[in-house]
Amino acid sequence: MIYWTLFLGIALISALVFGPMGSQIAEDRQRSPVEGLMLGLIFGPFGAIAETFLPKGSMRPIPSQTHLPEAWEQADGSR
Repeated sequence: MIYWTLFLGIALISALVFGPMGSQIAEDRQRSPVEGLMLGLIFGPFGAIAETFLPKGSMRPIPSQTHLPEAWEQADGSR
């Protein structure tokens, strides 16, 4: 029984350390911080290392959300 408690304690500490670390690495590499957080929480140090080797992201907003008012103006014909 003590082994399960030890395992769960180590897993919890690992998640608390490597989750935010993965999030910070993802943000530095212009990727989604939530993605880095999840990788760090689930896979621990391996998730943080994997996030380091993923390609840089663009972190651009979705175009359909960015130009919504312009699309409304074009639909009205007021442009």
